Amino acid sequence: MDQLTLRAPDMAPDTLREGRNIWIACVAAVLFGVLAYASIAISRYDGPIASIWLPNAMPVAILLRARLTNDIPYFAAIFVSSTSVNMLADFPTFEALIYATANLVEIIIATMLTRRLCGETINMESMQDLGKLIIAAGFIAPLASASIALIGLSRDGSDPFSVWLSWYLTDGLEMIVFVPLLLLLASSMSKKHEFGSSELIRTFSILSAGSFCTLLVFSQSSYPLLFIIPPIVLICAFQLGSLGTATFVLLVSLIATYMTWLGTGPINLVAASMQTRMHVMQAFVAASFLTGLPVSAILAGRERITEDLAQSERQLALLADNITDTVLRYDLNGICTYASASVIDVLGEISKRLLAIAPPRGCIPMLAKNSQLRKRTLLAARAIKSALPIDVSLMLTMAAQSILRQNALSLKILKRGSRKAWSCLLAM
Repeated sequence: MDQLTLRAPDMAPDTLREGRNIWIACVAAVLFGVLAYASIAISRYDGPIASIWLPNAMPVAILLRARLTNDIPYFAAIFVSSTSVNMLADFPTFEALIYATANLVEIIIATMLTRRLCGETINMESMQDLGKLIIAAGFIAPLASASIALIGLSRDGSDPFSVWLSWYLTDGLEMIVFVPLLLLLASSMSKKHEFGSSELIRTFSILSAGSFCTLLVFSQSSYPLLFIIPPIVLICAFQLGSLGTATFVLLVSLIATYMTWLGTGPINLVAASMQTRMHVMQAFVAASFLTGLPVSAILAGRERITEDLAQSERQLALLADNITDTVLRYDLNGICTYASASVIDVLGEISKRLLAIAPPRGCIPMLAKNSQLRKRTLLAARAIKSALPIDVSLMLTMAAQSILRQNALSLKILKRGSRKAWSCLLAM
């Protein structure tokens, strides 16, 4: 009698996934705490709001990239870290909890809404994904966060709208700039083998020159020279792509923040408080970012389309060069514009010798002399309101050892305005 042995299910994969979730949550909480405390210590002036708030973008970027199986430990760790930093910054307990809740709600909304709009895979070189991310993380999420934070901000008698707007601008501008940047950096890490030494030298040279120009702009407070920065951003967009553009904007942000904090640069020409100047500086950085990154995304999209078209042409050329049928293309003047490689087996001539000449005598009626075919061609052209010239593709089939049998004439008429292709088969 056989014994039936029961084995317990293997729980190792689930344990590993939970361990990964907790490990990422702990790392994110530590990074959040460090960035939060630094932001409060550096940019908290007379009011309760830090003029520069960096930590919220980092947890959003990690969640969008890491794809955790359980987000609850992650959110709990961020909430504990945020509350602890607020307590260390001498906020009252109630306000510390309110501000931590506001930050957590912002992170959750930004992450969940971006996932819903863009799907699991987000491409920062796509205009659609970039626009959806900016709307979700840069506009909607900070709106909810500022509304929750207003409960604590209004307790000291401050103007509700002023503190609400300050929180909204600070968080929104940070999300717009740093979430796409972090996602681009994460994507580049998986593609680091694609960068050669010459490309790295070229990138370093352009970024160094741009950073030097930015430093010159912000090292003086006499002239409003901010208009010099956007053209450099566009140069990075055309030459370095999305990652190079985001990196340069990050360098601009660091230089502008430090020099403005020191009291130099065109931003200090604004006759307002330091907190307002910091908001103006962040708005300038975000405007530069939104100037360059969409351009680089459009260029990347065009490169993908060009590569797809080139790949399709290579596949069609491979097919045309290896089939036994002969493919010839003639225009309305009866001149050959294309001949496949197999023409040598059918007509005994190489394809280059047939280009720019009329069809072989006795093989295909000359379109220019075939009044009936020309009439039907012109009628087809008028039917779709197309202008000449019209390409005519002629296919010859090979049968019985180079004996030509003319099967059909494939007429392809291309409407050049709307790029719609029309095709009709004319019996000979």
